Amino acid sequence: MSDLIQSKYFKIGLLCLVVILLALLIFFSLGKGDKVFLGVSSEEQTYADALDKESEEKDEGEEVFMIPKEDVYSFLITDSNGIRLTFENQDDNWICTDNTDIDIDENRVDKLLNYLCDVRCVNSYSDVDGSVYGLDQTSKEYRVTDSAGGTIIISIGNIDEESGGVYFSINYDFSTVYLNSGKLAKASEYAIQDLVQLNSAK
Repeated sequence: MSDLIQSKYFKIGLLCLVVILLALLIFFSLGKGDKVFLGVSSEEQTYADALDKESEEKDEGEEVFMIPKEDVYSFLITDSNGIRLTFENQDDNWICTDNTDIDIDENRVDKLLNYLCDVRCVNSYSDVDGSVYGLDQTSKEYRVTDSAGGTIIISIGNIDEESGGVYFSINYDFSTVYLNSGKLAKASEYAIQDLVQLNSAK
């Protein structure tokens, strides 16, 4: 009888040991991977950091429009996931109007605005058919609105295969097409995850 009891306790102990080992294995295997918070991996964060750095480099070509970042009241982008996101400045804090519960990384928004507030072109084409350049009412777009309520709409077209630049038009005037160096297109390489404040993940 005592052998039976000992055998039973041995099996229970062995089962508990297996469960603990499995839990430790899962814990450490997650620890070896990228740090994840709200779907953000360290690799994705590194790419967003590279975008931040590139945003500070002066773009090539002539100025098409420029708006001081401090005058921007709201802006809209299509992110790298294809999601249209609208941000609004309320009491000197940026909020995502699509989800006001998200804690926005103010510094990253400042970097993103570097792409949208000083837009330049290396070439321009007048009296053309914008659809040839991938530009029409259905094109991906950015919108920048200043504190006075004025809005600039930037429609993004095709990538120029030879130069790597991107074609764009302003305010739905698809008869005038501009060619940007390619920097303008990088604004949409940020994902919503990149714009979330990560302080609470530390």
